[in-house]
Amino acid sequence: MSSSAFTPTTTQVTTEVPVNVPVVTAWQSYTPTFDGFGTPTAVSALWRRIGDSIEVSCNFTSGTPTSAVATVSLPSGLNLDASKINGPGQSKILGIAMRANSVSTPFPASTRGPWIVTDSKIVSTSKIYFTFLANTASASVFEVATGSSMISSGEQLTLEFRAPISQWSSGVTTLADRALEEYAWNSDDGAGSNSFSFGYGPGGVLFPAINSTGATVTKRVRFNTEILSTDSITVEYQQSSTGPWRDAAQRFTNTQAGAAVYGLQITNVSSTDVDVQFGISGATQTGATFGSAGELWNAYRSANWKWRVRKVSSGAQVGYPISTKNIVGATDGVAPVTGMLGEVLVSTGTGTSAPAASGSWASIESLTLTKGTWMVSGVGFCYVPGGSTHTGWTSFNSGISTGPTLSPPDGYFAQASSPNGNNSGPGLTLPPRIITVSSDTQVVYLVARLDYSTIGSIVLNANQSQITAVRIA
Repeated sequence: MSSSAFTPTTTQVTTEVPVNVPVVTAWQSYTPTFDGFGTPTAVSALWRRIGDSIEVSCNFTSGTPTSAVATVSLPSGLNLDASKINGPGQSKILGIAMRANSVSTPFPASTRGPWIVTDSKIVSTSKIYFTFLANTASASVFEVATGSSMISSGEQLTLEFRAPISQWSSGVTTLADRALEEYAWNSDDGAGSNSFSFGYGPGGVLFPAINSTGATVTKRVRFNTEILSTDSITVEYQQSSTGPWRDAAQRFTNTQAGAAVYGLQITNVSSTDVDVQFGISGATQTGATFGSAGELWNAYRSANWKWRVRKVSSGAQVGYPISTKNIVGATDGVAPVTGMLGEVLVSTGTGTSAPAASGSWASIESLTLTKGTWMVSGVGFCYVPGGSTHTGWTSFNSGISTGPTLSPPDGYFAQASSPNGNNSGPGLTLPPRIITVSSDTQVVYLVARLDYSTIGSIVLNANQSQITAVRIA
C-alpha cells in the first residue's frame, strides 16, 4: 500500500509535572567563614541540596576589607566537585554577587559589579571566589578579586550561587522508587555533642567515647531525603561487625529516674535532621540506688558496638507489605513521565490509504517502543466514501503486529463482516497484546486486512484508527 496518502503522528503523553526529580532538601542556615572582608556582621546564609549540587543564598555587611583574596566558605564538610566543573586550569560561572550601600553616591565602574561567583581554578574546593564581570582598567575577566577591590567597610554584599558537590550524587526521588530505607549517622565518635559531621550508609559508627556522666551528649544526623509524616525512624545498634542490627529501644530504652536520664532518645530537628541524645546518666541503669549513675557509653565503644539511624519510606504505608492492594496511585490527573510505570504512548494518523491485496496485511499506524514490557492495544477502521457501495468484500480484520505486513498472532486481532449500505465501514477494538522490548527500540504496528473480490472505493481510515501502548514493567 502507499504510505504517502497519510502521515501518522506519534504523541507521547508525558504532561505530568515530573515525579522523577532530583533530591531537594529544605533550606537551612549555616555560618560561613570569610576571607578579605574583615569581620562581617549581619550575616545571613542559607543553603539547600538540589541533586548533586548546592544552592546558596547569602548576604552580609562587610567589615574592614583587606587585600586578601575574597572568599566565602561552603557549609562544613562539603567540597566542590572539580570533575563537574570546566577542565583543569579553568573557571566556571557559578552565580552572581551584588554590592550595595546606604548612600546615593555611585560606585566606580571598575568596582560596581556585579561579580561572578567562581571556582577560580579550584584553588580550594571548600570555598567560592569572586571575579569581575568584564575587563576594566584595573581587573581582568576571571582574575580573582580581593576584598578591598570589591567593597568598602559597612557596605552590603548579596550573593547567590549553585555548584556541584563531590560528596553528592545526582540522586533522584520519586513516588515509585524513593528509597525504602536510608541509613545515616554522625561520624564524630568523640565524647562531645556534634551537629555537622554527617555519615551515610548501613555501616554505622562506633558508640561515642563518653567516659563520664553528668552531661547530655547530642549527635545530629541528616538524611538526604525529606522526612515525611508516613516515615518510620529508628535508632539501631550492632553488637559485633557480623551481627544483626537491632532496635536500640530494646537495649537502650530511654528512661528517667528523677534527674537521671538513661538510654537513647531521638528528636526531630528539621525536615531532614534528627538529634540522637545519649543519656546524661549512662546507657542503662545498673545501680540499686534510685537515679544513680549507669553504665558508661564508652564501655560499648570499647566492645566495638555501633549505632545508626534507619529511615523507612515507601509508596505503601510503613509496616505494610508493598502489593497492588496498598500502593497508592497518582491522583493528580496527570500522566507518568517517560520510563515510569504507566507511561502512555499514543499514535493517531491523518488521511486514508488504499488497502493491500485481498487477504494481505498492511500498516495503518505505528509506535516506537523503548526497552521494557508494554501492553499494546488499538482501534482499526476502514471506510467507504459516501455514494459508494461495498458489495465486493466479505470481511475486515485488524490487529497489533511487530511487522508492517505481518499477520498478528491468533487471539490478537479482530474481524468484522462486510456491512450493507453506503458511507460506512466497521471499527474494530483490538484485544491488548503484551510485548517485551529487549533492544533499544522496537516498532509495533496497527495492521489491517480486507478480504474482497472487488475493492471499489473502500479505504483504510487513519483518521479514526489509533494504537496505544502502556508501560507495565
